Amino acid sequence: MRSSLSDTKEYLKFCTTAAKDDKLFNNFKRNEIYNDILEHVSFKQGSKYLKHIIQSHLRLKGIKKLFNYCRYLKKFKENDIIGNPRVYKYPIVGDISPTTLRYISVMLELENYFGSLDGLDICEIGGGYGGQYKLIDSYFNINKYTIIDLEPVLRLTNRFLSNFKLNSNIDLVSPENLIKNSYDLVISNYAFSELNRESQDQYIDKVIKPSKCGYIVYNDISPDYFKTYKVEEFAKLFDDVVILPERPKTGDNIRVILWGKMI
Repeated sequence: MRSSLSDTKEYLKFCTTAAKDDKLFNNFKRNEIYNDILEHVSFKQGSKYLKHIIQSHLRLKGIKKLFNYCRYLKKFKENDIIGNPRVYKYPIVGDISPTTLRYISVMLELENYFGSLDGLDICEIGGGYGGQYKLIDSYFNINKYTIIDLEPVLRLTNRFLSNFKLNSNIDLVSPENLIKNSYDLVISNYAFSELNRESQDQYIDKVIKPSKCGYIVYNDISPDYFKTYKVEEFAKLFDDVVILPERPKTGDNIRVILWGKMI
């Protein structure tokens, strides 16, 4: 049985092939098979992320942060150099992919909720090609970042990240090689909520419960036979948990779950 919505023969085969085929790799962010899973953020959604980034930083300290983020904009846009993503011209920031705007928005949300990520050991469940990590590594002085994803996906991740000079240690781990470990922060953009319950339980036992705090963007699109935890059901696993609406809202029944000592 499939472990997640991304656990399909077509997607995994594409990732395997794109990791070693130059032509596919150079355009992987525009491939239809890949876009079924990732890199499908629309221009309109990108506009919402940009608006959210600006509006959530309009107070004095926020404005100072915005100026600082602008200094790193060129580094953030490096995410769009590889894979030929769809790039649009937006106000203030210029040419950028909406996916990169989403990654920026999530990164700033993490800082707002948990403070600076400097020095942290972070684990991302379902890291895709590594775009979220690339941005976090560009801005914060993190200690180590672990991406957990399916083995064929990690081959593509490794090739993508090998194009950049990274500042932190990176560890790519497949679910079958997962061992119990404690992290300062666990994050997941949708991926954890798209796993079946058996796979979720594995991550809860080996990654989520042992770690200090977490941030999950949680949707509700898995088929019934996955028996995926509902938001409220998953939240009951923690004492110090907060459930918030997704900001900005990009779909129905999407919420953000926060937990841990750093809240």
